[in-house]
Amino acid sequence: MSQTPNDPNDPQQPAEGWRHPPQQGWGQSASGNAQNYGQYGPPGNIPGAPYYQPSAPVAKPGSVGLRPLSLGDIFEGTFKSFKYAPLALVIPLLIVNVIMSVAGVRYFFYWMTHNVLPILEGINTADSYTIDSPSDLQQLFPPAFINSFWSLGLVLSLITVVGTFLTVFCYGMVSVSVARGIAGQKTSFTQAVRLASRKLGGLMGLAGIVSLLYVAVIVVFAATAVAMFNSVLTGSSLLVSMFVPFFFLIPIVAIAGALITVKLFAAPQAAAIESVGPLRALGRSWELTRFNFWRVLGILLLMGIITSIAVSIVSAPFQTFTPMGTADSLGVGEQGTPVEFEQLRQSLMGASWGLGIMSGITSALSAIVMAIVASLLYLDLRFRHEQLHVTIANESASGQQPEIPGSTAQASTMR
Repeated sequence: MSQTPNDPNDPQQPAEGWRHPPQQGWGQSASGNAQNYGQYGPPGNIPGAPYYQPSAPVAKPGSVGLRPLSLGDIFEGTFKSFKYAPLALVIPLLIVNVIMSVAGVRYFFYWMTHNVLPILEGINTADSYTIDSPSDLQQLFPPAFINSFWSLGLVLSLITVVGTFLTVFCYGMVSVSVARGIAGQKTSFTQAVRLASRKLGGLMGLAGIVSLLYVAVIVVFAATAVAMFNSVLTGSSLLVSMFVPFFFLIPIVAIAGALITVKLFAAPQAAAIESVGPLRALGRSWELTRFNFWRVLGILLLMGIITSIAVSIVSAPFQTFTPMGTADSLGVGEQGTPVEFEQLRQSLMGASWGLGIMSGITSALSAIVMAIVASLLYLDLRFRHEQLHVTIANESASGQQPEIPGSTAQASTMR
């Protein structure tokens, strides 16, 4: 017996009241009329598709990932940079700091033994002495002692100028080494010297500008010291008129110097990597820090504090060997105490070698770390504002990397 497909008597067909409701499409009501829901797409996920699309992995051919750097990246990059250029990062600043430190400490001890010790010797051998008038002070501090401050300032200025030129060149070596390390390129000592020598004009011009600032500060302090001593010896009121403004001026100058240092910290890196002149390098550093001043200041302060603590721990055993500690142990300055001053002079000059070397090593450790941090911060600012990390990633992917990664990238307008 044949049955129609929709025969209600067919046992396989559900009863009328139990039939499945008709299927309705998205955007249709139960009555079958389409409804307009605007621009909403289909609900739910596409079958078989993941719930999220994972981001592409960050390229990391070298010491840090090619992306804007976090504080952790800068910490990591500071230590990993040594893997790619150990000698180029350590040797230059270590040699320069030790030589300059020994020269400065030796001359300072020489100045002390020839200008300060004679005064202490006179006090020590005198039966009695009183300071009741300016003439007593003039007898205690002869004109030769006052004028010796000028020679001290002159020699220290010369050492500072030479040290600044050498240090800025070393910063150029560190900058190119860190940049190559980010791209996964190893750098030897001689290679770093050769690459930095190509930027010699910009680096030396920058060192000249910085040296003038240092010398100006030294001259101002030397002139102030001479003027204040003269006012004491003559009994004039110049000391009182200079004392308060001078010591109020010191913190103001220190704060202003710190702010300017932050704004111009990346000038050596710009001169070494971008092949620009000294004035343009200063301008580039000022421009890059325009919208990141407080971040740069915070990172430099934090790294500086951490480095200072580490250096202090290393140098703590040697801090007892100071000229004042040696003089005190021999009773210098105590009236009537017999002291062999010739022996003291020899002891101080002999101790100056060890103190100079230790001071140079500890200052070199701090300078090396801060130079690497400054280079990473400079590259980070260019990553953020000029997409330099994209350029370096493309260079690494193409296999045709320049000797200084990113050196061919043009500085773009700050965003």
